[in-house]
Amino acid sequence: MKEPPGFKSYGAIQQWLRERIRVADEVVRPCIKRCAIGSKPSSKWRARAIFIERKRRGWNLKKLPRRLDSVQVLHGAEDPALPMRYWCYDEMRFGLKTIPRRLITLPSTKPLAPVQWQFKAFYLYGAVEPVSGEHFFLECFHHDSDCFQIYLEHLAQRYPHTLHIIQLDNARSHSAKKLELPENIILMFQPPYSPKLNPIERLWQHRKDQLSWVLFSTLDSLRQTVTEILHELTPQTIRSLTGYPFILSALKHANI
Repeated sequence: MKEPPGFKSYGAIQQWLRERIRVADEVVRPCIKRCAIGSKPSSKWRARAIFIERKRRGWNLKKLPRRLDSVQVLHGAEDPALPMRYWCYDEMRFGLKTIPRRLITLPSTKPLAPVQWQFKAFYLYGAVEPVSGEHFFLECFHHDSDCFQIYLEHLAQRYPHTLHIIQLDNARSHSAKKLELPENIILMFQPPYSPKLNPIERLWQHRKDQLSWVLFSTLDSLRQTVTEILHELTPQTIRSLTGYPFILSALKHANI
């Protein structure tokens, strides 16, 4: 901890200790806490947390069955008896610019890490199903309504015999007038300025934590690493990250 590179997380410290002195897990965290410097959250962040919690409570997913009765007809779902699946959708940018994260060092040690500023990137369009842990991703080089249209068509073709309810934010590309929704897809927009409501945000955070402080020379090398990370995803990991209790409870109430 005296060295400038420091550690990315408590898990990295535990691994370092296991390799050298084989300290038991239950002993590691109390030792680290005594070395860490903490501070109470400011009033601004406490107020922000309260605002987010109120927005979450105000978005009652238990009203979902009543809302579906009107939306299905609007979007022309031919067979009302189709099995329904609930997806959480979002896009994420992956670029060559270094992803910074906090480093753990001793109080008098300033953390240092290499950083590059190459502004080349691609976008990953993705949706996850909190109930089953299934996922569907598609890579694009732009973030616009055309790419979103392509993604919806691929999702509809991948699961043609299912009615898909997709939770997403209010980005302009999601509500463009030229969008032509497939017949088996329903878009369910979450309240404005409430990204915490979308479970896939936690998945993006988890993925980017694995890429933090890593320098890539080309987009191909970054793409290869992201592909390997996605292949390592398991349904159990996705369920643990995206299975928000209020969403699972609402889906159970709606028989989805």
